Amino acid sequence: MAKELQIYRGTFDCYRQTVAKDGVRGLWLGWGPNVVRNSLINAAETSTYDQCKQVMLEYGYQDSPKLHAFCAVVASANAAIVGSPADIIKTRTMNIRSAGQAIGYFTLAGQILRKEGPSAFFKGLDALFFRLACWNVTMFIVLEQIKLLFYDPTLE
Repeated sequence: MAKELQIYRGTFDCYRQTVAKDGVRGLWLGWGPNVVRNSLINAAETSTYDQCKQVMLEYGYQDSPKLHAFCAVVASANAAIVGSPADIIKTRTMNIRSAGQAIGYFTLAGQILRKEGPSAFFKGLDALFFRLACWNVTMFIVLEQIKLLFYDPTLE
């Protein structure tokens, strides 16, 4: 029999039910895997974007929204590859904990590797890439436009 999905009436109802079930500490369940995943993805996308932009400018490409979009897509591809294993482990950790079980991050990674092989860490890579690309293209183009608003060439 399939487990029924827990339905919340809103954000505060979710908080209330979580605290009732797991105590206040329940609000922080799964924060560790989330921090690892987000750190890897953010580091990969920002460093790749900056490096890609620098290289493209050195090759003579114009600093434009088109270049920013291109570099954001390249950054998204790298971030998806770097972050996918952590994303898989984070999702499975959250699913295991919601089922009332607990397992360590590295223990779970070892189990996935032994039972499913290395390719299991890249399931859903395409979905992760497209989600990151949509966000990054928007974010980096907006970021570059905001930087232009505050750019002062006399400070160079």
